[in-house]
Amino acid sequence: MPKLLHWMPQNKKRPNDEKLSDLLALIHQHNRLAMADISTLEEAIEADRLGFDLISTTLAGYTPYSKVTTEPDFELLENIVKNVSAPVIMEGHTSKPEHVTEALKKGAFATVVGSIITRPKLITERYVNATKW
Repeated sequence: MPKLLHWMPQNKKRPNDEKLSDLLALIHQHNRLAMADISTLEEAIEADRLGFDLISTTLAGYTPYSKVTTEPDFELLENIVKNVSAPVIMEGHTSKPEHVTEALKKGAFATVVGSIITRPKLITERYVNATKW
């Protein structure tokens, strides 16, 4: 079972002044996997260098310095896959089956579909909006 270690660049202060590399080592000492939630290619490369087991695009478009999109950022996904050795998980704005197919074609190890299946209000709104001409 993966242990989620929230990504935070090395130069950012962590709670209790913990170092990301120390937390990652602790997780690995307990034979757990660590997944980095990243928002940019640079963060993905750094997470891979540090030894994260999985890299996910979870924060792409949600940080003030990452490209905002309403669709999955397939360009980011492709660039990450080309530049890291860890498996890459596509997460964020994955709202259609075609998004999953495209992500897998572009090299994603897996995809996450979240609110499109866990938030019925969003699903209903999409159908309602589709009926408005």
